[in-house]
Amino acid sequence: QNPAVSIDISFSHRAVNLIEEGYDLAIRGTIAVEPNLITRHIGDSPMIVCASPDYLARRGRPMEPADLPEHACQHFSGLRWGNVWIFKKDDTNVRVPIVPRYLANDGLSLKDVAVAGAGLTLVPMFEIGPEIRDGRLVRVLEDWTIGSVPIHAVYPANKNIASKVRRFTDFLVK
Repeated sequence: QNPAVSIDISFSHRAVNLIEEGYDLAIRGTIAVEPNLITRHIGDSPMIVCASPDYLARRGRPMEPADLPEHACQHFSGLRWGNVWIFKKDDTNVRVPIVPRYLANDGLSLKDVAVAGAGLTLVPMFEIGPEIRDGRLVRVLEDWTIGSVPIHAVYPANKNIASKVRRFTDFLVK
């Protein structure tokens, strides 16, 4: 739609200071942003528990959250609530402490470990959509919800924001 626009992407789990580091825009999977930024909600990505078919064939499929301590769990180390997976079904909330076999601060790493058959992982759907579709990963505990990751576009709140940043953000929202 805009062939004159170029994109320079930098991936990081660190909340960069957009102004000091010269970024026009960030896409963040969090609601915690600096007060001098404009925040536009893009969407939400549900969190799911999944594993490879090979792992499930070897270790069995968990049927309830209470089954998780019997499984190898891969965990995102940056979660503010620690090594606990929190499930909800109807009016029931279940907190399951886990002892992670593999901790990482990167969802792609967790996905790769799960695809390799190392165990169950809890990740946002946007990290593993293709692997679920092609069968390399299988969703488990589908009757339970775990919450979702809100995804926001953020950019500096000043009057000199280029129209291309606003238009790109509008495109992302659509």
